[in-house]
Amino acid sequence: MAGVRRKKTQRNKRPNSTAPGRVLKRKAAKVTISNNTIKKNWNKKKTLRENFSSIGLAINSNKAIKIRDVTERMEVDQPANPSKPTTKVVQELEMIASQGSQTTRRHIAPGEVKFLKDLMDSHGENYEAMARDKRNCYQQTAKQLERKCKNLMKAVSDGIIKM
Repeated sequence: MAGVRRKKTQRNKRPNSTAPGRVLKRKAAKVTISNNTIKKNWNKKKTLRENFSSIGLAINSNKAIKIRDVTERMEVDQPANPSKPTTKVVQELEMIASQGSQTTRRHIAPGEVKFLKDLMDSHGENYEAMARDKRNCYQQTAKQLERKCKNLMKAVSDGIIKM
């Protein structure tokens, strides 16, 4: 004998066709523009392609930069890439990109600080011995321990962590 649910599904031959679309529509993520420069110049009434062209960005980088055939000869008289006039938005984005981003240091857990401090007190800078130590229960390699110790020492010298 089949169960109650199985019998019910066998009787109901016609699946609900509107439910999947409704669920997908509900789950559809709203697009958020994180870059303030682009957000200021974005027109919600335009399409993506129209917005990109008005800002001066390329949707498809392969189409934006034509790669010539290998058999084609190069002429010295013509410039390599005929550049389009840059918009204010592109100049602003280039300025932001030239400034670079600040690197954030990874947070080191207090337990990991104690573990590394104990290993460094007993083994100094002998990372091979640290890797073989019985306190290294996660079996981290010598390189991993070396990287973690160097990050810890940087954090101590920067004043982020006190030992």
